[in-house]
Amino acid sequence: MDDAGKIVKEVKVASEPQALLKVLGNPACCFKRARDIARKVGLHFVYTGNVHDDMGQSTYCPGCGERIVGRDWYDITTWRLTGDGRCGTCSTAIPGLFEARPGSWGQRRVSIRIGSLQCP
Repeated sequence: MDDAGKIVKEVKVASEPQALLKVLGNPACCFKRARDIARKVGLHFVYTGNVHDDMGQSTYCPGCGERIVGRDWYDITTWRLTGDGRCGTCSTAIPGLFEARPGSWGQRRVSIRIGSLQCP
């Protein structure tokens, strides 16, 4: 677990892509490497973000290794979950709350309004 500190630092920088570019030069490579390290130490549900990475954005069953939720940015490309949140291949329970079918949010912009912050 010596690499855990590296993972935290690299993932933390993910929210500031420009800072990551200055420090590491290649954020996609960095995120993929951090994900690989996390999976090697036993974490099952680790994702890359802010970069195009079909494999790294997807969810895999810890029981059989099958891709159970495929993601390509905001689009769901694969859905192999049962209605009760189990792998459709081996029936391993997957932590989380799931519906029988995926949503259809897709890539779109949604306007939001943020009110003023009032401190106590």
